[in-house]
Amino acid sequence: MMESVNNSQSTTFAFAFPDPFNKTYQIKHTLPWTWKGFLAGLSLLLLFVVLVRTTLQYFRLEHFPGPSTTGISKIWLLRTVTSGKMHDIFYEQYKKFGPVIRVAPNSIMISDALTWRRICAPRSPYVRGKWYKGMRFEPDRDMILSRSDKGHEEMRAKMALGYAGRDNQDLEATMDGRITKLLDLIRGKYTSTEEKGYRPFDWGTWANNLTLDVTTQVAFSHTVGNIEANADVLDYHGSVGMGLPVNTTLTVLPWIISILERCPFLHWIMPSIEDKHGYGQILGFSYKRVAERFSESPVVGKDLLGSFLNHGITKSEAEAEMIVAMMAGTDPAATSLRSTILYVLTNPHVHNKLVKEIADKGLIPAPATSEIVSLATAKSLPYFQACIKEGLRIFPPFIGALEKIVPEGGDTLPNGQFVPEGTAVGLNFYGMMRDKAIFGEDVDSYRPERWFVKAGEHVESERLKDMERTLSCVFSAGRFTCLGKDLAIIQVNKVIVELLRRFDLSLIDPLNPWESYSYGIFLQRHLWLRVTEREDAISRD
Repeated sequence: MMESVNNSQSTTFAFAFPDPFNKTYQIKHTLPWTWKGFLAGLSLLLLFVVLVRTTLQYFRLEHFPGPSTTGISKIWLLRTVTSGKMHDIFYEQYKKFGPVIRVAPNSIMISDALTWRRICAPRSPYVRGKWYKGMRFEPDRDMILSRSDKGHEEMRAKMALGYAGRDNQDLEATMDGRITKLLDLIRGKYTSTEEKGYRPFDWGTWANNLTLDVTTQVAFSHTVGNIEANADVLDYHGSVGMGLPVNTTLTVLPWIISILERCPFLHWIMPSIEDKHGYGQILGFSYKRVAERFSESPVVGKDLLGSFLNHGITKSEAEAEMIVAMMAGTDPAATSLRSTILYVLTNPHVHNKLVKEIADKGLIPAPATSEIVSLATAKSLPYFQACIKEGLRIFPPFIGALEKIVPEGGDTLPNGQFVPEGTAVGLNFYGMMRDKAIFGEDVDSYRPERWFVKAGEHVESERLKDMERTLSCVFSAGRFTCLGKDLAIIQVNKVIVELLRRFDLSLIDPLNPWESYSYGIFLQRHLWLRVTEREDAISRD
């Protein structure tokens, strides 16, 4: 047993134990100071270190405005990115403090497209920050979003031709097959008629269901089959909705990833490809498609995966990258499809003008065959292209910070502010797309007409160029441009024209049209539409 004896001078510990002769020996040791004093001193030392470090952090970026606590803590940023309204909160700070704001002790956020393009330029000395580590879909596995800059560039080189569609000459036809299936589903299950009654259509969910079907067909030559099942087969929408708040938390606290990487029990607590529900089910679908390419009788496909493998990607790399491919082709397109349809329907003059343009092009009435409008034809509709641009501007498909690290020696922003080396610089997508100096005073309005200028108006022509350059940043810029950009744009062009040429669409609840949350990307559902077949939709000639 152990006893403690106290006096005014010291603390004495007595260790008592029996010996073979039933005698007790006591060994006494007197400490030169008390444990309480030692712990108090250690606590004061640690407090002093924390105060010094916090003070240095605070003054390092004190010349950048921002919420009051961002100079000493990440709490404000953490609350913001997990709120589900990060886009609104960042935009409010942009309006309050200007185009450059401090969001954490070592992080600032900019809203200037020109600066962002310079940061992302091919020869820029900026590198990606720890933010990217938090975007891993598997904590212990690297992929293109989280690789080192060198690894990122090498992987992009292997994947670029596949994403651009150059290795798949049947890309449009592949998409057309899925879109045709969706149109048939809407016509058979979701059009409201006097005979069939009222049958609401949730475009919020079905935009995701469609783009996932299209993306998996393009990526693997094997679709998930949402349209055939009339359901979200992999529970993709729900799984992403649960996973993204975790990812956004990890972008603020990337040290958690470092701990998880070393956790021996990680495979027990993380999603498994054997799971029948949740994110593990999505992983399982992708892993199975990759495994088919490396089996004894390998599947061969002229698709995204086939292109990647032809350019030297390994099985392990393919397993990691195809999950990214699924999301890169699915979520940006779905966001644009939802937001553009919503804003077209809530602005009657826009809707009428757009439908007239489609009709004047000879696309209404639509042919009785299932022929889908070509990308070239869709791009020949100028007002429609302006509608797409406004949809991308109002709701950028990605709103995560994408933080880059200031290089050695620091950098000076166009406004003259100096940014010390090692500072994380993120992009405020929502604020950038609402810059009044670029887009005009009515930045919160959906107005496709802003994308047109009259011939001979030099000032307006220059402003239009600035708008185009700024809009291009919705998919980031330079060496960090989203590889899934082209897949998303093709889908948006085809699907919206087909919906409007074949159906009359109206919002069921215009005052509460959808549920919309943001965790790096937008999660939107319950965009309920009433769908009727256009009386002039089909030509029987």
